[in-house]
Amino acid sequence: MIDDGDMDDYSELQNSRLLIVAGHDEYWTAKAKVSYDRFVQEGESVMILGCNTMYRKVEYPSDTTRKILGQWDSSLVLQSIGMNYHMGGRGNTCGHCGPDIGFGGYRIIHNQAPFFEGVNFDRGD
Repeated sequence: MIDDGDMDDYSELQNSRLLIVAGHDEYWTAKAKVSYDRFVQEGESVMILGCNTMYRKVEYPSDTTRKILGQWDSSLVLQSIGMNYHMGGRGNTCGHCGPDIGFGGYRIIHNQAPFFEGVNFDRGD
């Protein structure tokens, strides 16, 4: 498990085959984006489970501060992750939806996958 700051150093990813971006991971440094792009270009896999991924470009001047530099160029985000904040998501697919539209959430469809080893999930959970 790594955090945003760890993504700046590609060695944190280089022995992995799968990167799971599990949350609302909108803050990315330029180095983290380069590491991500390299990971994908080298043939590894990524599963993005959250939203607003790679939305804001940031720097971390220290371990306790974040400097927001603005939004990432949406075309660069699209090239990296195959979607972007402005061209995808609920707002784009259904116009300006109300807050009650809801989503189905995640479901387990293949509980024999290696990353579920030792976890008691059933199909459909």
